[in-house]
Amino acid sequence: MRRGCVLLGLSIAVGLTFAAMARQGHPPPGFPCKAFAKSEQGDWIPVRDVRLRGPGGSVEIKAGAAMLDELQEHLDLRCH
Repeated sequence: MRRGCVLLGLSIAVGLTFAAMARQGHPPPGFPCKAFAKSEQGDWIPVRDVRLRGPGGSVEIKAGAAMLDELQEHLDLRCH
């Protein structure tokens, strides 16, 4: 249960980071698209642990973690 809360918190932080960056017009440099794969349902899923940097610091997303819609939308725009 605690691990799920931590993953949810990290996903929220990453989503907020990307939302803030999008408003500022600064996409994250060198975004690791290969760390994510699109599922049959159309959702992006991390296929390996990945650390993402943003204006508020860095966040680690664990492989298989669920992600917020904001990050899903960012991946749709950046990774094809």
